[in-house]
Amino acid sequence: MKLFYREFGEGKPLIFIHGLFGMSDNLIPVAEVLSKNFK
Repeated sequence: MKLFYREFGEGKPLIFIHGLFGMSDNLIPVAEVLSKNFK
């Protein structure tokens, strides 16, 4: 099984899982803000 993932920032890990038919691109703005405190 192949999984796609992106990593942003430093700190404790935080995992986002998008909904059915969602795209990880939709979560980039949120990930950029949270990347100050989480990886």
